[in-house]
Amino acid sequence: MWRIDVIYKAKKITHKISLEESALEKNFKIINKFLAPPNTGLGISVWSFGTGIDHLILGYSLQKVGKKGKGFLFHSRIRFNYSVGLGLGFNRSKAFCKQVDARSAGGRQDPFTYSAFEAIHIRDGVGIFLKSTGGVDFVSKKGKRKICLNLFYNQGVKQMVHYNIHYQYCFWNDPSRQIDVPNQILRNKGTTFGFSAGFPITLKK
Repeated sequence: MWRIDVIYKAKKITHKISLEESALEKNFKIINKFLAPPNTGLGISVWSFGTGIDHLILGYSLQKVGKKGKGFLFHSRIRFNYSVGLGLGFNRSKAFCKQVDARSAGGRQDPFTYSAFEAIHIRDGVGIFLKSTGGVDFVSKKGKRKICLNLFYNQGVKQMVHYNIHYQYCFWNDPSRQIDVPNQILRNKGTTFGFSAGFPITLKK
């Protein structure tokens, strides 16, 4: 994923406008209750599934940067920073969701068991995010930033999409151990947590 930050440093605070690509995913697992501990036997006990698409987040944050750097390797210094702000998540269009990403399906099997699912994807709208970052800037001896490393957390506060999942699993030769569960709803607000590495470019001093 990528992100572009435009940073303007005022006297006491730094303003940051960001545009980033993020993932909007569903991930879940199906546990075979007939093989869950303490039960044992032949077959797959857990199936994991996941799919996703990308979307964009436009954000505004206030950033605070440490004034004093700390010594690091090869005469460089590091300077800590953190920021908090808000973001607006632009989900894919209704037409895209209907024509390209309307549903997904998958499954697994072995000689003893099988599992399958079908998911209907329902777009709910744009997202709203609480954004925060924290990290370090690597600064040269002359005070020029070289590399920026950050941890980021985007907390979604508005539902962007939900999935109606129908799953099945069973033992091939045992009708008494066949499971069929429709209408399982998963909801997604687009919350993400991750690590970023960036290279600063000075537009104006």
